[in-house]
Amino acid sequence: MQVFLRVALIIITLAYPFVFYFGSESWDPWVLGVFLMALASTRILATDSQLGSKTIWLGIMVFLGFVIFGLGRPDGYKLYPILVNLIFLSLFSYSLVFPPTIIEKIARLAEPDLPPSGVIYARKVTICWICFFIINGSASAISALWMSDEIWLLYNGLISYLLMGALFTVEFLVRNVLRSKNDQLI
Repeated sequence: MQVFLRVALIIITLAYPFVFYFGSESWDPWVLGVFLMALASTRILATDSQLGSKTIWLGIMVFLGFVIFGLGRPDGYKLYPILVNLIFLSLFSYSLVFPPTIIEKIARLAEPDLPPSGVIYARKVTICWICFFIINGSASAISALWMSDEIWLLYNGLISYLLMGALFTVEFLVRNVLRSKNDQLI
C-alpha cells in the first residue's frame, strides 16, 4: 500500500500544475480544491510514519494553504507550490537546528554507522537543499504573482522539477567523487 501511495503522490504532484492550468478556466474552484486536498491527503498518507507530529503539521499547513489561497479564487491555487517550498524549507531548517538532519536520516537508512565526516557532509547537503527551497519558492512566488499562467505552468510544471533533478544529480556525483577520495564519507 505504501508503494502505491508514493507512486500516486508522484503522479498527482507532477500533474498539479497541468490540472490547475487546464482546469482553472473550465472547472469551478471547488473542483480544484478537491484535487488539492487529494494531493495533500496522499502526501500525508505516503509520508513515513516516523515523522509523527511533522506529518500532522504538514497536513495542517497544506489544509490552511488550501483554505487561505484557494477559497473561491481559481488563481489562488497557483500559490500551492510556494506553500510546498515553505513546508520543506521549514522541515529542513528545523532538522538543521535540531539534528539529526533530514539528509542524515536518509543517509543512515543506507549506512546506519555513518561516520562523523558523513554527518558533516549531510549537514552541508541539508544547507544546499534549504538554499534550493528559498530560491525555488521565490521563483514560484514570482511566477504565481507577476507572470502569466503559461510562465507559471512552465516553471512549476517543468523547470522546478528539472532544477530539483539537477541538484539530486550534482549531489550524487559530488558524493561519489568524495567517497572515492575518502572511503569513509557517506
